[in-house]
Amino acid sequence: MKRIFSLALLAISLLTTISSCKKENARKPYLFRLEFDSGDVWEEECYLFEKHKQNKRYKNSGVEKVVDLKHSKDAIYTDVLKGETVLYKVNGRTLIGVSNVIMSVSNFAILNHQSGLMLGKIELEGSYKQEFRKYTVENGKFEFQLQGGLFSLPDTILKGKWTMKRL
Repeated sequence: MKRIFSLALLAISLLTTISSCKKENARKPYLFRLEFDSGDVWEEECYLFEKHKQNKRYKNSGVEKVVDLKHSKDAIYTDVLKGETVLYKVNGRTLIGVSNVIMSVSNFAILNHQSGLMLGKIELEGSYKQEFRKYTVENGKFEFQLQGGLFSLPDTILKGKWTMKRL
């Protein structure tokens, strides 16, 4: 009888621990959207990871090296920009990040309606809301330093708005 009671108590405590986890680790896809001041829009589905490299999707996402913040509660990792993207939580409800970027685009006005890969560096900042495991950024700002050589353009700084929401 004591053994059954102990097993039941262990099962209840295990379920409580699992259900109370508040980490977002590739549970649902997110839509990451960049709206350039020129009117061009780039969006991509991605996953968020609050635990560093502890998810099969993250290990298989192609990201090999990430800033090592294994025990940080102040970082979110994503595979959206095809680079080593880490978003840091600062000042309460703000996300900031800097990342190298490789984006596949088509018919972008800022590239004279050409298609191809946009390479560069992006700086992101935006206020976020968090409900349980769900993150939302509605009106973030970004600055993209485009390496224009692929399009026979000078290096350019592009600005705009970014959003992120769970699908």
